Amino acid sequence: MFTVAALALLAVLATLPPTGFFSADSGPKYWQCVAFAEGEGWPRGFDYPARDLDPERRHIPPFTAPIGDRLVSIYPVLFPLLAAVPELAAGDRALRLLPWLAALAAAWATGRLASALRGDSLTWPGAAAALAATPLAFYALAVWEHSLAAAMVVAGLLLVVEGERDGARMPWRWGALGLMVGLGTWVRTEVVLVTPLLLLAAAWPHGPATRRAALALGGGCAMGLVGGAAVQVATVGRWLPLHVAYHAESSLRTHGFLASRLASLERWIAPHWSCGLAAALWLVALAITLCRPGSRSRAGEIAGIAAVAAAVAAATVVPAVRWLSGAAPTVAFPVSAPAATWIVLSALPVLLWGQPRAVLNDRCRVLLAAVAVCSIAAVFVARPVRSFEWGGRLFLTAVLLLLAVMASLPIADGPWRRLRRAAVVVAVATAVPVQALGLVLLRHGATTHQRIAVELLAFSEPDEPIVTDSYMLPLISGRGWWQRRFLYATGRPGVERLAASFAQHGVARWTYATLERGPTGVLEDGRVLVDADGRRWIPVLEEEREVRSERLRLVRFERRQPRPLAAGTQVR
Repeated sequence: MFTVAALALLAVLATLPPTGFFSADSGPKYWQCVAFAEGEGWPRGFDYPARDLDPERRHIPPFTAPIGDRLVSIYPVLFPLLAAVPELAAGDRALRLLPWLAALAAAWATGRLASALRGDSLTWPGAAAALAATPLAFYALAVWEHSLAAAMVVAGLLLVVEGERDGARMPWRWGALGLMVGLGTWVRTEVVLVTPLLLLAAAWPHGPATRRAALALGGGCAMGLVGGAAVQVATVGRWLPLHVAYHAESSLRTHGFLASRLASLERWIAPHWSCGLAAALWLVALAITLCRPGSRSRAGEIAGIAAVAAAVAAATVVPAVRWLSGAAPTVAFPVSAPAATWIVLSALPVLLWGQPRAVLNDRCRVLLAAVAVCSIAAVFVARPVRSFEWGGRLFLTAVLLLLAVMASLPIADGPWRRLRRAAVVVAVATAVPVQALGLVLLRHGATTHQRIAVELLAFSEPDEPIVTDSYMLPLISGRGWWQRRFLYATGRPGVERLAASFAQHGVARWTYATLERGPTGVLEDGRVLVDADGRRWIPVLEEEREVRSERLRLVRFERRQPRPLAAGTQVR
């Protein structure tokens, strides 16, 4: 099954446009990857084709920053640096190979974790479930670093768990985990947030062996952090990824620390009442099952089975009803809610029911569960999250760790054993098509964005300036970034400055492009721009193009000689 899932994902990968990105975040990472693969010299940024029109770098795309006369991605460089290897070898078609291979590694490590917890060598069932029944399938094909970060953390924890199962605390295993976490921080910065918990776990209970383990963990983490910083300095000239300062500043600007975090948590857990209900039932079932009086109670069995039923309804029946009532698919289906996209974990209380206390109190299982919970809580404490995407992208590691715990548990004996077994089968069987739906949405987003880039390039001419107030348009342009001169401006004053620059540099025409609805940006205060010398920029061609679920609005401006105006006439 693992091989089937891996090959199925590879087949889907082959159908995706090479530079069709689901998320605009992938754009700067792709440009940075191409710079590493095809550029020269260090530090290495990517070209800014519009730098002559925007010498002060006021109109560069979001998520980029100037370095000398070039731009760099504000994100950590380890992912684009590693992705540059297949990019250099096989071009853009190989761009998704790194996330795919990382997903295979993460799935295998998850299955191996489950088998290590059970004490056997049967790895592939858990690995197949991780790859086909969790959001890992989605991030295996997205040009994103989430699968790589998850693979590093899960593999590091696997080393520790296998060592603990052998009965001896081996410092080198904890050191390797620390190294993975330290380097993983330069893939996804939230990885570092679990370090305090891991140090606590390594140092408990107090003794010589635990002190050595804690020192090894801390030393490995420090080595990873310093090594990653050195790579940052060597490749882009700055040791701290600029997005750290960006998020820190936005977090400090947020009014109402607790209110903003609670609102973010609510958007994730309960975007629809059905998801909130399913999550509440799951937590109740978990609480009953984990407490000693309820561990083998009928109430625990009922609550666990009800949690699975509620999750199945939240992921299937409710979205179907909303879709048939006219809602768009991405609105009808709660794409980030754990009740729907983590549906495989809805069976966790069912599998915990009736387990001996020794299993529930097992040190390794508790460690994995604690890291999962800590990684979720720490993200919300660090900043209010605005973009969760499919399955809560920031919590992919937590899903895999909880799945490893779940897959390590046999179904306990009891009067309703067959019913509990059926609930587990239903949860897993429903999770697979749910993740397939995620791949459908990923393909829709990637092909839509790629088509938008094609339409924009077809409307404009080589080296023509393209002014936009839609932040994603330059970011999804792929190699079109180097074929046009993209300029990002959100208001008319910025556009007027650009128009003056166009006149000084002999530009005769430029394009305004937007995905926004209604007159915005360039057009909000009138369609004609007037230079200081009286020449006017006139819209000579306007088009609106439906591109799947998006509407692309294009306006071509050309420069005209000033015309005498009657007294009192206002230029609009």
